[in-house]
Amino acid sequence: MAQMEGGLVPPGTYNEYVESEQSLLEQIRVKEEELGLKISAAEQEYATVTEGARKEAEEIVGRYRETAESEAADLWKQAMEKAGIEAEKIRCEGEKKIMRDRERQQKHFSAVVDHVVNTVLNGTTR
Repeated sequence: MAQMEGGLVPPGTYNEYVESEQSLLEQIRVKEEELGLKISAAEQEYATVTEGARKEAEEIVGRYRETAESEAADLWKQAMEKAGIEAEKIRCEGEKKIMRDRERQQKHFSAVVDHVVNTVLNGTTR
C-alpha cells in the first residue's frame, strides 16, 4: 500500500492519488510558468519605462542646455553692445578733451610767441 498524508491509500485509489498528485504538480508548473511570464512582462515594462524616462530626461536636459546657451549668448551680446557704447563714449570724450586742449594751446600759442619774440628782441621778461 502506498502511503499518503494522514494514512495509507486504499488499493483502488492509488492511481487516482497519483493522477491527482500529477495534476497538482502540473497546476504548480502552470502557475510557475504564468508567474514567470508575468515577471518577464514586468521586467520588459520596467526596461521600457526606464528607457523612456531616460530619453525624456535627456530631451529635457538638452532643451534646458539650448535655452541656457541661447540666453548666455544674448547676455554676452548685450554686454558687448554695452561695452561698445561705453568705449565709444570714452573715445568721444577723449576727442573732445583733445580738441579743447588744442584750442587752448592755439589761444596761448600766439601769446607765448609774442613773449618769446619780445624777450629775444628786447631782452625783457614779464
